[in-house]
Formats: sequence, structure tokens, C-alpha cells
Amino acid sequence: MAKHRARSHKDAGIYKGVTEAVYPDDILSDQELQGAPPEARGIWCANILTVMWRDRKHTISAPIDVFARRWGVTVEEAERITMLLKTHKIADVSRECPDIVSITCRRLKRRTVQRELAREKKRRQRCHDDVPSKKVRSPSPLPLPLPLPLPLPSPIKKRICPPYDEFQEAWNEMAKATTLPTVRAMTKKREASLRQRWCSKEWREGWRDAMAMIPECSFLCGTKGWRANIDWFLRPDSVTKILEGAYEQGKVVDAEQDAMHARVIAEAKRRERDGKS
Repeated sequence: MAKHRARSHKDAGIYKGVTEAVYPDDILSDQELQGAPPEARGIWCANILTVMWRDRKHTISAPIDVFARRWGVTVEEAERITMLLKTHKIADVSRECPDIVSITCRRLKRRTVQRELAREKKRRQRCHDDVPSKKVRSPSPLPLPLPLPLPLPSPIKKRICPPYDEFQEAWNEMAKATTLPTVRAMTKKREASLRQRWCSKEWREGWRDAMAMIPECSFLCGTKGWRANIDWFLRPDSVTKILEGAYEQGKVVDAEQDAMHARVIAEAKRRERDGKS
């Protein structure tokens, strides 16, 4: 009987909100409601359920004084009625803040959730039914092969070109003030070494300072028999060692070892060339 009534309301266009109708049989069969005091039953049926059905909501919220004006009672009586609704488990009563009271009908909320799940299930079923089935088609002739697309040009990286002439002039100006050898030409090997060093930001920012410190380093100027030249200056770690003070007085031991290491490597390369010739 209840299913028939719900179907008739749905067909009549009434069953469209987020909640559903409340029938007298539901009220009479509610044991918690029948065991509540008369004022709680009257407010629940006449003032709360009717508002929920009118607004299509299963929860209403308002300050307690607003509920008191709507129900035609005092604030104290409204507080007592809400406590009775909660105590007799007629509805869920909660306070979001000290002034706002929320009253929820559990039955309408449960039916709303069930209806939303049913709608979602039907929507997924419709989406599944709308997917066209795969049909077996006769094989079509193979299309002609399309020309292969031309490869996109690789992005050109911006190269930082080192100032060869400026570097050579700076070295010769420093070398003339000392006993170091000057540079007559920037060979391809020296230009390649300078390009490698120029990729380092620290080297680009520190080579001038390192070159200016060479005259203050007696070891680099030939006091031990070895003198620095531009090829040594273009080695990966020469500028860093000069800036760190590795060639100052009292720190030339490492420099002597570096010079000895350089001489050993040069001698080994010379012997390798003589052996090949």
C-alpha cells in the first residue's frame, strides 16, 4: 500500500524534491514519537515535518529564538522541546554553534541517500547502455602510406662566446709587468680550453681577479725555477687555486707538486710522440 501511494505521488509530480512525503501511517507507527510528550509530538508533526516537506529538506537550522517564534512558544519552551526530540530519539538535534540549532529527520535523510544512490546507479546504467557495441566489419583496403613528417629542428642553444682578444690582452698586460711569458697567438687548443672554462659561471666571474693576483705569488713568477704560463692558467683548477690562496707564501708545496705533476705529464706525452714517430 505504501509503495502504491509513493508511486502515485511520483506520477503526480509531487515526488521531485530531495525528500519525500510523510504519511499518517508513518507517524502512527513511530514508537518513539508516540512515547513523547504531547507538545513534542505536536511541534514535530505540525511545525517541523511540514516545513521540511515544503522546503524539500531533511534538515532545518535556525537560532533557537527563531524556532520559538515559528512554534509560538517561549525560548525556554523551545529549548525544552528540542531536548525532548533528542531524548526520545524522534530526531537528531545538534548545535553547530551556541545559537544555531539543527534538527534532522533520520527517515527522510536515509531515504534521500537511498534515492541518490539509485539515481547514480541508473545514470551509470544509461551511460553503459549508450556505449555502441563493436560490430565486425569487412576488412577495408589498406590506405596508401603517408609521407613521413620531417623531423623538427632541435632548439639552438645559446652559446656564450668567450672574449679571446680581451683575454689575450689581459694576460699580456699582466705578463709584461712580471717575468711571465706573453702570448703571441690564441691557438685552437687554447681557444678550446677557454671555451670549456667559460661554461663555468665561477670561472667567468673570477678569472680577472685570479690574473691580478699572479704578480703577488712569487712562486708563479719563477722563484723556484718554474713559471706560470697561459696554458697552465687555462687548466680547470688553476683559477680556483689562485683565488683560494694556494700559491701564497707558505703554501707553495702544493704548487710545486702541481708543477712537478705537469712536467711528468709533459715528459710522458713527449715520449709517446717520439715512440710513434
